Amino acid sequence: MTGDPSNPFCSGVPGIEAAYCKAITSVQLWGPTNFAPIINHVAAFAQAAENQYYVLLILTDGAITDLNDTKMAIIKVQAGS
Repeated sequence: MTGDPSNPFCSGVPGIEAAYCKAITSVQLWGPTNFAPIINHVAAFAQAAENQYYVLLILTDGAITDLNDTKMAIIKVQAGS
């Protein structure tokens, strides 16, 4: 979201808001829309971190092409696997 692959993290709610405002003006939504890979990637970061919170903001046009995989990724993250 920050637009900087070497530093993709936001600090606090103001950082999330700033990244969202930047992304919404520069990101063009188009398919295919596969969320499972990014959910699993961010979950791996979050599981390796201690005493940190991670927020994954997903922007979509509503057409998720890997819906079953996305559901399974969310269930896996919620279960803490």
